Amino acid sequence: PQESDISSCIPQDEDPNAECYLPPEQNDISGIPYSQMSQELAAQRLEENLRGSDLKVPSELKIMTQPGQAFELAKFGSQPKLYTVDQDGNMVEEIGTENDPWIITASLSSGAGNLINNVTCKFVGGYCEFTDLGIDMMGSGFALQFEITHPTTVSLPVVISDSFAVGGRPINLKVTALPLMTPIDQTFTCNVTAWDEALDQPAEGSKLPTSPVTCELILFGATEGVLDGTTTALMTDGVATFDDLTINKIEEGIYLTAYCEDQGDFYKVAVSSKFNIHTFPETGLLQETDSGFIYTGSAQYIGSVLEAYETLLGGGNAKSAPMSMPDEEPAKVVVTEQMMNSWPEI
Repeated sequence: PQESDISSCIPQDEDPNAECYLPPEQNDISGIPYSQMSQELAAQRLEENLRGSDLKVPSELKIMTQPGQAFELAKFGSQPKLYTVDQDGNMVEEIGTENDPWIITASLSSGAGNLINNVTCKFVGGYCEFTDLGIDMMGSGFALQFEITHPTTVSLPVVISDSFAVGGRPINLKVTALPLMTPIDQTFTCNVTAWDEALDQPAEGSKLPTSPVTCELILFGATEGVLDGTTTALMTDGVATFDDLTINKIEEGIYLTAYCEDQGDFYKVAVSSKFNIHTFPETGLLQETDSGFIYTGSAQYIGSVLEAYETLLGGGNAKSAPMSMPDEEPAKVVVTEQMMNSWPEI
């Protein structure tokens, strides 16, 4: 029997309203009982689980992806990826376990400098792939050596990568100053900075181009607004400053793109975050609110409050005579919020 031959519903002949009810007229149909089929299927699954497979033994380490696209202090654009093969040259897909994986360690075989970031990787699905390996110095003639370092009982020959070069520090551009909200026709400033991608900070002077770098700003995403002011500037000490920019229409979700280049091979582009241009009122409206309450009733209940207020108005020195009003004639007193705010604690 196959698993598809067995229904998840177990036949029963006791409750006609319940699921899988088997009426008497169908109860004499010949076939294999469900209990027998389920036992046979369970035995079949057990046999498959117990069936052994030929375990391939790794005998050689291979490089599937060579390291490359390397720049100083940056992770390789092409990360090394390795695998193992048995004595017949067949790939070994089952190597190590999830809880105890085999580990490869990378080291420099040739070239100056040092490896940076994570120099190890774990085998998963038969492959061991590095994620952020890099070298801290530009140069040529670099080669990496890969060795299985765990488990320590495994002794496979090391494998060495092809020779490759490491380029200079990657320098890009970044918009480092731009207001996210600006009034119409009001001057604002935008700074474009040469950015060290490897260190995520402004680039050092020694890493900047030796020839003058000119930057140009262009507005994108606007429906009617126009970018006015000086939109071209020379980069000084790694920063191009545009300090007299204006936009003459209401806009939302617009952005600036900076294009910077020198007379050589330096050409970079930076895109700003989105910002808005809005109208702002020159003056605002001041709203004053005064509230109070009217008390109707016997004055004796609020006499002490009124006496305290009268004393406050008199400078706190004079003591007024106690207030008295006939109880048969209810008093009507208007107390404002201004009066209440000036009352001392009683």
